[in-house]
Amino acid sequence: MNSRFLSQILAILTLSVSSLAFGQQTGTVKGTVTDETGAVIPATNVQVVAPDGATVTAQTNENGIYTVSGLKPGKYTVRVSVPGFEHVEHAVEVSQGVTATADTSPRRVGSSEDSGGRRDDNAGQHRPECECRGHRAPRRRPANVIR
Repeated sequence: MNSRFLSQILAILTLSVSSLAFGQQTGTVKGTVTDETGAVIPATNVQVVAPDGATVTAQTNENGIYTVSGLKPGKYTVRVSVPGFEHVEHAVEVSQGVTATADTSPRRVGSSEDSGGRRDDNAGQHRPECECRGHRAPRRRPANVIR
C-alpha cells in the first residue's frame, strides 16, 4: 500500500511538472497606450502581428493597458491605430515564459508638433517671449546691423 501511494504521488508530480513546462511554451506582449502628454487612451485596438502574418487584436482597457497572451517565441510587430493620432508600429521580441513590454505613445494629428507629416525641429525650444517654470527666457540680441 505504501508503494502504491508513492507511485501515485510520483505520477502526479510528473504530470504537474510536464504541464508547467508545457504552459511556458508561449510568451505575452503587454503595454500601455498613452498620448504625448501621458494621458491613457482607452478602447484602442492593438494588433500584434506574427512573422507569418497571423494577427491577434486586443483592445486597451480603461487604463490604456492591453495584453496578448499565448504567443509563440519570435519577433512580432505591434500596430496601434487611433483615430486622430498618427499610426504607430514597432517591433517586439517575444520569449518563452516572458512578458514583453510594448508601451506606445502616438502623437495627435494636427498637434503643434505635427506639421503635415513633418516634425517641427524647433518644437519645445525656448523662444524670447516664452515663460518656462516661472522664469523668462533670455532675449536674443540682434546682430550689429550697418545702415
